[in-house]
Amino acid sequence: SASLAGVPVDAVVSHSDAAVVVRASAGNASVGDIVLVSDTGASTTRAGAWTYVQQGAIIAVVPATGQRGTRVTIRGAGLRAGGASVRTVTIGGEPAASILLENETTVIAVAADVVPGSAVDSIVLTADTGAFVVRDAVWNYSIASNITSLAPTEGQVGTVVTIVGTRLLGGGDVVDRVVFGTTPASSAE
Repeated sequence: SASLAGVPVDAVVSHSDAAVVVRASAGNASVGDIVLVSDTGASTTRAGAWTYVQQGAIIAVVPATGQRGTRVTIRGAGLRAGGASVRTVTIGGEPAASILLENETTVIAVAADVVPGSAVDSIVLTADTGAFVVRDAVWNYSIASNITSLAPTEGQVGTVVTIVGTRLLGGGDVVDRVVFGTTPASSAE
């Protein structure tokens, strides 16, 4: 068995005479000993060698609903969970398509292309150490936007184009930008 600052570990991941890898359980912010106990009852201790850091917390997720490509802003405290960086973000049970920004108080990730569910789901931030910060019931994938037609289908600078479809604002309030192929439209009104 093993304990970190008096708290039994969640799991012994691997062990040998030269190295023992464990997964920490939840613990209050504190400093304490590392204690390993073998199956023979022999124990090894290193005094004051482990520090439980304050548990990270997700305070806000904006927006709370989105689809493929939605930029999700996650705000909180200790979002790196004691690590040097946020390595992965899971949005509604799916790995984010990318992480645009990450620090101790803000993570911005892009929602992946998934089939939407009906349940409100969690956001999970996993640090480079394997530690994680979770907030349940804060995200819901919506049905993806769909362009069904546009008129006209060709033109040049100044051509007014009507784009018709479903959920074209993607859960937002306004169009941020329109791109024709690789060319941005001059105005989105």
